Amino acid sequence: MAIADIRNPHQSNASNDSANANALAAVIGGDDATSRRLAARLVALAPQDWAVQVFDEFDAAASNAHPPAALLALVCREGDRFDTATLIQRMEKAGGIPVVVVGAEIRLPPRGACVRAGVCQRIDIDEDADLIDARLLRALDLAIDRRHLVELEQQSESARARLDGGTLSGATAYFADLIGAESAAAINGQALGSWLSKSDAARLAAAQTRLDDPHRPAGRGVILRRASAGATHPLSAHLYTGADRSQWLSLAPIEATSVPILGASPISDARMALHRHLASISRWSDTGRLRGLVFVAIDGVPALQQQFGLASTDELLEEISLFLIDNLGDTDRCFRFAVGEYVLSIERGAPAAVSATAEALVRAIGDTEFGNHQRSVHVTASVSAIMLGAESTANDRRLQQLVDTGYRLRSNGGDAFRECEGDPLADAQAGSDAWQARLEQALATDRFRLAFQTVTSLAGDHRRYYDVLLRYVDDHNGMVMPGNFLPVAEQAGLMPEIDRWVVRRAAGVIAEQAARDVDLAMFVKLSGATLENTQTFTQWLTEDEAMAGIDPQQIIFCVRESDARSHVAATRRLAAELDRQGYRFALTHFGESSSHAAMLENLTLSFIKLAPAFARQLAEQNSEDARLQRVVDFAREHGVPLIAEHIEDAASMARLWQAGVNYVQGHFIQEPDTAALQHGETIG
Repeated sequence: MAIADIRNPHQSNASNDSANANALAAVIGGDDATSRRLAARLVALAPQDWAVQVFDEFDAAASNAHPPAALLALVCREGDRFDTATLIQRMEKAGGIPVVVVGAEIRLPPRGACVRAGVCQRIDIDEDADLIDARLLRALDLAIDRRHLVELEQQSESARARLDGGTLSGATAYFADLIGAESAAAINGQALGSWLSKSDAARLAAAQTRLDDPHRPAGRGVILRRASAGATHPLSAHLYTGADRSQWLSLAPIEATSVPILGASPISDARMALHRHLASISRWSDTGRLRGLVFVAIDGVPALQQQFGLASTDELLEEISLFLIDNLGDTDRCFRFAVGEYVLSIERGAPAAVSATAEALVRAIGDTEFGNHQRSVHVTASVSAIMLGAESTANDRRLQQLVDTGYRLRSNGGDAFRECEGDPLADAQAGSDAWQARLEQALATDRFRLAFQTVTSLAGDHRRYYDVLLRYVDDHNGMVMPGNFLPVAEQAGLMPEIDRWVVRRAAGVIAEQAARDVDLAMFVKLSGATLENTQTFTQWLTEDEAMAGIDPQQIIFCVRESDARSHVAATRRLAAELDRQGYRFALTHFGESSSHAAMLENLTLSFIKLAPAFARQLAEQNSEDARLQRVVDFAREHGVPLIAEHIEDAASMARLWQAGVNYVQGHFIQEPDTAALQHGETIG
């Protein structure tokens, strides 16, 4: 039997003291070994305020238990008969309480019967103990969520008000008390926004608009905060439509719904909830969607604490946590990790959508004004993302990788996003050998895609420039970022071939656009592996038919400064040979090392792409940095244009132009685009 024995060293969270418990996990099976061991595991896994009790009869557990049952675990014993009809009868008696069926495979109901009846989990006691625990944790999560919903519904009648536009009517006394008003009479006929912070009022107005959409659900969840002095706890609000299409708002304090994710919760409790959650999930959700983690670390928290004080900063961070929750989907979760740090568990249709969510959060946080009418502030965040693996056992390691990446971003200046690397394709269902085969197949069957990002001239250059970015198309048509698969390609020795695939495809796009009288040029990156054998690459350039059909000046080959420093002689040979063939050459991520200036000597350069941190210093007009000034002076002296990447606002563009930068690119200007390549349309 794989259910862990009660003697195993697990810390008990729940108890068997039902008199002081708030909820009950009921095991229906009687006095047998399976029931006892199952009860022991539930004691170890359930929340602290739950009790676990063994019952002989299903009806007693479902209807007469005290405290009320929140989860029913039905043990299938010898002689039990559980067809679809019987299970449906049990589910009807359960009245919406999640039901788990447990037993030996030979005694369990058929899987189809469980699905049709709505059974929460079907658990074979001979499965691996970790898998059984994961299934129980999923059932407990569902039971906890349902309990929160029931409690909110029970409180909604005592704390509710009608919304006529933004005006309150029919508010109850408890509703008035929760938002800090003296009485219901004092707020009826008044605008609700006057009792809320600016950001809360805006979010509520957006929720009202969404509620008017007939294609959306009839209810919307919003989390609000009182704007009155001394109010430090958020409110869980439910916006819903009445029978006459009127809008109603019901409130409950967050403590009443036991949400373990907000700033008011102790960090230790939130981390425990996070680890319980990670132990119960893997890469694929039950609906076939992909799961990933996003780490959000607010930059400059110590400075905020010094400026506003600890209490006010805590309220500000609490508001940010509510902002994060409002930007998540219905199946997503948010956990507080540390002061000003949050871990989001999200489900999306493709890996690229997880990254897109994380990148959007960086911009959304930076664009939002937090605080109240008296004091407000703009903040930035360091955000990282990672996909989960096929097994939940690796999730803690991935969480550590995620957090470490976020910390590195913050230490390098913050206000940035990075997808975690070193986790090839984030799909641990196979080893690197299997992924090598997939990448080889991608080269043969065009499973890669190119994306293009505009490089904009600040000096009036009318030629169109585009940075060429690589994507891998996974089995679900999701666009996988290169940081997730290039490490595998490097280890497998596939980078030279991938480089040539990108060059050939870029040349094809240039030729297609030339046929439409579009004059453009593309920045194409080369790997360190190609640098190790420059002669093979340059010879291929002269022989490949695709390259013969374009003007060589339309491709600017790029090498990262760190790769160039590792292959100085090869880089100089490559630059010279490319120049001889008519191509242009550039260094990227320039300024990553303190010895970067030496790389500029005896090198034929057409452009220099600055490292993001280097460009940020220029944008801040840090003229005291001698290294910066040497690069700018060299560029001006030799007529080499400078390019700044990761531009996110217009003000930075103006300052960079004043500092001597000639071209800029970033999400503020244009998101990377694959559509032009896919549909053969004119780029631009």
